[in-house]
Parts: sequence; C-alpha cells; structure tokens
Amino acid sequence: MTTIQLSEIYVYPLKSAGSISCDTAAVHLQGLQYDRSWALFDAGNKLITAREYPRLLDLQTRIHAEQLEISLSGNVQLTIPLKYRGTAVPDLTFFSRTVDGVLLHDDFHQWFSDYLGVPCRLFFQNEQVPRYVLEKHGGREHDEVSFADQCPLLLISTASLADLNSRLDKQISMQNFRPNLVVDGCAAYAEDQWKIVRIGDVEFEVAQACVRCVFTTIDPVTKEKGKEPLKTLASYRRGPDEGVIFGVHLIPRRLGSIKLSDKISVIK
Repeated sequence: MTTIQLSEIYVYPLKSAGSISCDTAAVHLQGLQYDRSWALFDAGNKLITAREYPRLLDLQTRIHAEQLEISLSGNVQLTIPLKYRGTAVPDLTFFSRTVDGVLLHDDFHQWFSDYLGVPCRLFFQNEQVPRYVLEKHGGREHDEVSFADQCPLLLISTASLADLNSRLDKQISMQNFRPNLVVDGCAAYAEDQWKIVRIGDVEFEVAQACVRCVFTTIDPVTKEKGKEPLKTLASYRRGPDEGVIFGVHLIPRRLGSIKLSDKISVIK
C-alpha cells in the first residue's frame, strides 16, 4: 500500500500576501500558528484581498525574532510585533460577516495605504473575541477560525493538481490555490472522500470541499487575471451546490505539531 505523507506546509500570516514554506508547524484551534492572523481593511472597515488588489501577492512574509517581517523584492519594509496590544475594533466587514480585530499602529497603515494606493488599516485577529466556523461550512459549536475565509486549513493532493494540469494548456502551480497542507501518495481527488485524517499525532475532520473563486485565476507571479483554472474545473469539478471545488477544508480535532514527511492516516 502506498504511503500518504505530508509534502508541503504553508502559512500565510497576512491575508492575501505571500506564503511561508515551513518544515514544521503548530496546529491551534484556529489553524496553523500565525496563519491569516493579520488582515487589511479599507476606510469603511471592509476586508481588502488580492482579488481586488493583486499587488498584495508581491509581499513576502517571514516570522523572525518575535516579529512578522513584510518584505518587497527581498527588502524588509515593516517589522510587526507578534504580540501587540492595540485597540479592539468590532464590526469589521469580512465578506458577509462581521469580525473583531485589534488595530495596529498608524505607521503600518500608512505604508500599506501608500503601497496599495488606497486608505487602509492593518488589524490583528482579536483573540479575545473568537470567530467561529459556520455550521454550513462544517463547523460545530466552538470551532474557531482565523482571518481565513471559511475554515482553519486547506488541504490539496499533488495528484489532484497533476490531474488538473493535464487538462490545461498552461500549467499552474499549487500557489494558485493557496493551500496550508499538500500531500503525496494518494490518487487524484482522493481527499474528497476523507472524513477524518491523522497527520503525525494531529487529527483533523474534513469539513467540506473548498469552493473556488476568482482568486485562483490570478497568476501569483505576473498578477495577471485569466479564466483558468476555473473554466476547466467547472467542466468536471462541480460540487452539490454547483460551486467549482478543488481541495478540502479541515478543522483540527486533536492539536499538536506537524512536520514534513509525516504519515497521513485516513481514519474514516
């Protein structure tokens, strides 16, 4: 029997900005440590993402010396303390929901406003006011999530991407889909059938298939928008509600740490 194992781990500290490739990661209730812990909101307290501002994808991130570093073209632009005591702001508009956030220093707001060309403010997730996974997305009572769209983690298999690329004229990378976990050793779309999986000693429930949006059509390198891969996925990857699906969302059920090459056991 082929061994299924964890081949890539990604954390995205600032929502819609660049990823950090990790060898190990701590799994918390909200997902991987530091994943989507920071987000930008406009002057009307509405969430800002790379769907509207693709330049966010050019920002590199790194956790170093108890700080989040924001870099551009390899040059550090900002260092943001991981532990920040700021003003709690309620009723931030996060798609169709509202969230609470901790407002960071004006210097950070100004840099991002200048970079994006639109007034915006940087927020850290307010840990005192948890954001919960909705029942329609597979959440149970008290299931928490960071500033991720719906669920704590996203998992995709390399075989699924390979199958999709076999149908495309131009190959795309896993970064079009911004997963947290990438796995090797299973058949394409095998993850769709999983219910409970164990990675190392950490256990996850598969909450739902991930319905994909226009974000996937933004080239992470050139920032150009196209029709793929959504056009091709729509021809063979329709979910129950007619959404285009690729990858699955996970909710942690047993916490701990994971590392590359951890064996993945499909419990159910």
